[in-house]
Amino acid sequence: MEFSEKMIVGEMIEDKEKILSLIKDGVRVYKTYLICINKKSDNLLEIIESTEICKPMYEEKNYLVIGIAENKKEAIRIVESIIKNHYSQNTNENLKKHILRKF
Repeated sequence: MEFSEKMIVGEMIEDKEKILSLIKDGVRVYKTYLICINKKSDNLLEIIESTEICKPMYEEKNYLVIGIAENKKEAIRIVESIIKNHYSQNTNENLKKHILRKF
């Protein structure tokens, strides 16, 4: 799992650095959601609760974390804004490629 330098942080997140440090150390952080992209998956973006991403089944997946939110509703709003932003630019670029290039 990698963390984007250009990560989108939800408004309700108070201490991004502390939360990310805990997640990187394998500590389960409750009520925190990560917005992830996996180059090898057909899924565009995935919203994963941070307590889940620490599980062994996620170790083999090559996730790039591009956003962090305090709850699922906020995570959905972040994903919605990423998609709306892309389509408002009137580009023909593939959305997944655009996200990978941007983050």
